[in-house]
Amino acid sequence: MMKNNSDKGKNVILLGIVSFLNDLSSEMIMPILPMFITSLGGTGLSIGLIGGLRDSITSFLQVLSGYLSDRTGKR
Repeated sequence: MMKNNSDKGKNVILLGIVSFLNDLSSEMIMPILPMFITSLGGTGLSIGLIGGLRDSITSFLQVLSGYLSDRTGKR
């Protein structure tokens, strides 16, 4: 059974809200992470390495998930 456009529109809005809240919650840690690392005895180098590692892993996983999505045909 096909859903009508109203149901699809509601699903898109709901997914948008969930995506926004997910991004918001994962990015809330970034302003306090350097202070936390410093309180544990970390240096500026360790703060930079952790930030760079986080960005590198994120980029790698985006490329990998895009490749897998293309291979399986699921988008």
